[in-house]
Amino acid sequence: KDPFGSSDYTERQRAYATIQKESSVYTPQMIVNGVHGFVGSDREKARVAIHDVHSRAPKSLKIKAAQDDDGKSWSVQVISDVPAAPDLVLWVVLAEDNLVSEVTRGENKGKTLVHQAVVRSLSRYDISNADEVKSPYVARVPWKAEFKAANCRIVAGIQSEKTGALLAVGASE
Repeated sequence: KDPFGSSDYTERQRAYATIQKESSVYTPQMIVNGVHGFVGSDREKARVAIHDVHSRAPKSLKIKAAQDDDGKSWSVQVISDVPAAPDLVLWVVLAEDNLVSEVTRGENKGKTLVHQAVVRSLSRYDISNADEVKSPYVARVPWKAEFKAANCRIVAGIQSEKTGALLAVGASE
């Protein structure tokens, strides 16, 4: 079992499958810019998809993130110039590096794995209102005592729920 897995992540993967008219989800699956989906170990498909997206990369989001005084959440301010649309959502991810797991079963049994960019929190915000897209949008991201702030960052993206395309992306410094 993935020690960092969540039913929220599975739901997001199923949403991609619906958009891409896939009948199932699988691991490892790779989604590039919300529109290209394929088996994550297929290097050639990954290279082609990344090259395709690079030629029309999403806009940048400006993100300011700070841990709240209560220590239970982070305040994340997102600023974008993406034009308003009725199907836009903001995804805010808290990612943590340098997490360690001891594998007790399977092909990696007995190994110690170090993980990077592990999603610790995934939050969805409806930003279809034009005023919310153009002015700074403030999101609250949950925080747990086990997280190490020095290893964490916020990654955010504005996405079309209709097409799956990411229109803007950014990360905290």
